[in-house]
Amino acid sequence: MYLLLIRHTESEKNIYNQFSSESDNERLTKDGEQNALHLCYQIEQFMKSKHLSCKNVYSAKSARSSETASVIASKLNLNLCLEEALRSTKPGSLSGKSEEEAQKSNPEYIKQLYLFRNGLYNAYDFTVADGKEPKKQFEKRVSDCIQKILSDESESIKIVIAHRSSITSILLEIAKKYYNYPDSFSGYVQLDLGCVSILKKDNTNNQWEILKVNSNNLHL
Repeated sequence: MYLLLIRHTESEKNIYNQFSSESDNERLTKDGEQNALHLCYQIEQFMKSKHLSCKNVYSAKSARSSETASVIASKLNLNLCLEEALRSTKPGSLSGKSEEEAQKSNPEYIKQLYLFRNGLYNAYDFTVADGKEPKKQFEKRVSDCIQKILSDESESIKIVIAHRSSITSILLEIAKKYYNYPDSFSGYVQLDLGCVSILKKDNTNNQWEILKVNSNNLHL
């Protein structure tokens, strides 16, 4: 079984460099829509080359994820399955704020975020903004959701459209289980808009292998 983890394409939120809002209703830009169409072609070619079968596209419920997934589902004639548990980390008091605004209200958090993005800070040590979802709680809901998706073995490929934080959580869980990534650390993984990470399960031993991370193509 293959697992494609795709970060949603460009949305209004990304243009304004904002934290997620509570409504998660930021729509795709025109560039985001075009990028989603390009992903359809790549996914279709990948599935044909590997002789893979698929019924569903799984997506976070945010507008930016669901719109990306809807384009793919429509073009590839797949069902769209919306999963609340795949949403990004709930931001609490940072909701909808730009990073410039957050610098004024939560300067310590922004300092930590800067170091984290440069590979120098453990996300488990973040100073949590008021109401922000605890990291371990976030990881559990994402893990439970992806395990539920993977438990249906009627598909030979799973397509998941989600957010950077959710995809990072899935990748780190695999890295901790199979690649000796430290359990007590949660680091930064570069995941650009519309880029794909590819994982494959070896059916002989049920172990997962990470084949690609943050790629703009699906060629293996």
